[in-house]
Amino acid sequence: MSTRSRITIPGNRSIPLCVVRTAAVVALVTSTALAAEVRGAKAQDAKPAAAAIIQATIDREGALAARTKLDDLLVHPDQYSFSQRDISALGLRYLQRKAFPEAIAVFEFNERRFPDSYDAVYNLIQAHLAAGDTARVDRTLGAWLARRPKAETIEQRVAKSPAFAKRYEDERRGSFRPGQSTGVQGPYFGQVPPGTTPQVFAPGIVSLISTREYACSMSPDGREFYFTRRGTGQTILVSRLEPGGWTFPEPVTFSAGFTAHEPHVTHDNKRIYWGWSRPPAGSSTGPASGIYVSERTPTGWSEARYVGQGMNVNSTRDGRLFMSVDGLVQVPLVDSRFGTPERLRGGMETLASTFGGHPAHPALAPDGSYIVFDVLGGPHLFVCFRNIDGTWGEAIDLADHGISAEGGIASISPDGKYLFYGFEDDIYWVSTKLIEDLRPGATRK
Repeated sequence: MSTRSRITIPGNRSIPLCVVRTAAVVALVTSTALAAEVRGAKAQDAKPAAAAIIQATIDREGALAARTKLDDLLVHPDQYSFSQRDISALGLRYLQRKAFPEAIAVFEFNERRFPDSYDAVYNLIQAHLAAGDTARVDRTLGAWLARRPKAETIEQRVAKSPAFAKRYEDERRGSFRPGQSTGVQGPYFGQVPPGTTPQVFAPGIVSLISTREYACSMSPDGREFYFTRRGTGQTILVSRLEPGGWTFPEPVTFSAGFTAHEPHVTHDNKRIYWGWSRPPAGSSTGPASGIYVSERTPTGWSEARYVGQGMNVNSTRDGRLFMSVDGLVQVPLVDSRFGTPERLRGGMETLASTFGGHPAHPALAPDGSYIVFDVLGGPHLFVCFRNIDGTWGEAIDLADHGISAEGGIASISPDGKYLFYGFEDDIYWVSTKLIEDLRPGATRK
């Protein structure tokens, strides 16, 4: 879903531990401006940007006709500037517009240019999923797995970092089967609550070395923790606090069989929403992905029910629902389906015009007094406070206040005490005092 920080190994290969975010923070300008940028680069004897040439070629000639010319770029790689991040962002722009042939052409190019990058292949897989071509999903993933280097790059990270080596060894000694009790007791996996310095959340149980974890939700009673894990796929897992302690995470049953992500348990503990890459039941022509919900029953979660299109549902204590639909919106339920969304106005709109893309992944304070979100579907978190008149104030960049600009897809704990977000392939948490200190009129202590 977008690029992340990576470690480079000999041969200029990217470590396959990192997995792509859902979008990039880079905003691309129009094809005319990009073409001008390329001309300017040539005038300064700089290498032309491949992303600019790709967009100009596709927009001028169409995806099918452009493929041969795009291949020419690969024949002379020393003559162009190849930014995997910029090319990914271009493909995501096409994907957001549901221009599937164009998006696939861009992602296929990126995957050929960076054949060992999980980021590149994952974007291509997502485009095939969105286009409903599951056969190409299987072929693409199978081909990538077949050419992965056998040497595990974890060992190279272990050799470079004593802290990483200790964490890796602790994980190996403390491994459990899915659903097995870990013996870890207490709220929030028995961890010492963080202050205003972010910390890895539940390392060795939730946040693992070999996979990517992000997009989490704690149940209001504090006894279930749901999150997304991406290894060779994208799955929602759950850990439960039982008499013997927190269980080792296991895949949930309500979203089995298809790619699932971004769970959210409502504040009444009665519903869980998530994104699911599957068509609605009984539909062969419906959307390939959307938002689903399950109801809590005495025997567990009910069968999944499709509720509409969108991304990353979140809610407030009084039951208001928010999500991403080409920006941040509040959405009502009408006959158990999403009604007409109402776009949030204020600082997030100004920010969108600055970055050239939509804010996404809303995370609401339980009382609805502030909203944390990221830009273009992944890294770089901001917060807006709600004004007395219901409008939203200026967007405040959390990267200026101790949270890395590479952090994204946030959530707030049901008690309002902690901010969770994805960063460096793990889930991090930090006290929301960091946010409260930014509230207009707040006095820092």
